[in-house]
Amino acid sequence: MEKITSEIFLQRYKNGCKDFQKIILEYADLSKTNFQQINLQGSQLSYVNLSGINLRDSTLLAAQFSFCNFKDSKIESCWLESTRFSDCDFRGASITKANLTYSSFIRVNLQGARLEGFGEEFPLFFNVVREDGKFISGYTYEP
Repeated sequence: MEKITSEIFLQRYKNGCKDFQKIILEYADLSKTNFQQINLQGSQLSYVNLSGINLRDSTLLAAQFSFCNFKDSKIESCWLESTRFSDCDFRGASITKANLTYSSFIRVNLQGARLEGFGEEFPLFFNVVREDGKFISGYTYEP
């Protein structure tokens, strides 16, 4: 795993790099950025502001997101299989046409979000605020 700063991340992306497999990125502001077709497979992002971003056609396979802000983000046609979201804010986000097989949403806020995906197995939800604002305590396989 390679730990990088937000400045290095953004510079590499600006130079055409879209492969960021197995990176560690912490305390970064990447809000309102267009990251279409980016590969974050196996990466770990913590305390990253991803609000208002566009992750269309991206690979987030087995990535881990902790304490990240996805508010009003667009995550469309992404591979989220085995991806873990812990303590993240998805208010107003749109997650559509995403492979959600074995993904997990732990202590996340989905209020006002649009969550439509597919997969061989349902995603796991634990202590979440649903799209309608209702808090669901414990484990479930339905948002």
